[in-house]
Amino acid sequence: MPATLQRQAGDGLFAWYDIMAVDETATNPFYRELFGWDFSSEPRPNDGYRMVTFEGQGLGGSLPFETESGRSHWMGYIQVTGIEEHVARARALGATIFVELMEIPAVGTFAVLDNPTGAPFYLYEIAPEYRATATGYDRGAGHIIWNELITNDLAAATAFYREIAGWELTPVSPEPLSYTIARVDGEPVAGLFQPPQLPEHSAWIMSVATDDIDATIAKAVELGGEVVHAANAVPGVGRTAWIADPTGGVIGLMQPESGWLDRL
Repeated sequence: MPATLQRQAGDGLFAWYDIMAVDETATNPFYRELFGWDFSSEPRPNDGYRMVTFEGQGLGGSLPFETESGRSHWMGYIQVTGIEEHVARARALGATIFVELMEIPAVGTFAVLDNPTGAPFYLYEIAPEYRATATGYDRGAGHIIWNELITNDLAAATAFYREIAGWELTPVSPEPLSYTIARVDGEPVAGLFQPPQLPEHSAWIMSVATDDIDATIAKAVELGGEVVHAANAVPGVGRTAWIADPTGGVIGLMQPESGWLDRL
């Protein structure tokens, strides 16, 4: 990472998640019933933002959103130090900045951008008392367990995140699968995958842990969701699937094998 970009321990971790919800009356009850997540009853006055918590801990938020696609989508916040310099460097590397620096008083500053392959995400500089110190991928059912970039250009994506997020990137599968593990201070934080059939648009997919992936999928369908990718076994990791909520927002599921993180 160039010397102009600051870094401290914990930078590059995912620290927060938002659903950009085209219809909160559909999305929020769906996730509440499926995962047990709590959505604040009173939205933030200026933009309608609602906090999402699970087991008493902040997980993210829900933001009313209008988009031409008519589909909701999830976005993760990547923690950094010196966000002004990071945004400027991201722009120079080919990122599109959708929302310039915005401050949340007493909490932090964020920007919304995409990587050069078109997958949107947040950069987030957080007040010290709110900084993430670990991925939290080992906390059990209902918690976020993994983040995965599905990209149409793995080389461009890895070069971008190596510099902007400070990730240590290690290929773990041969061509044509092209799967790479990203680490922060030695801890696995994300996977980057270029499938043999390139997607039209790159995207980040966050996954939620479940103790019974088949039962969770069945419940999601009962609640009005649909299966995007059926459950399949990933050796040494566990069983994974993708589902969509009733407004089209895609989210992953994982029923992990014991010790899966240690094998990455």
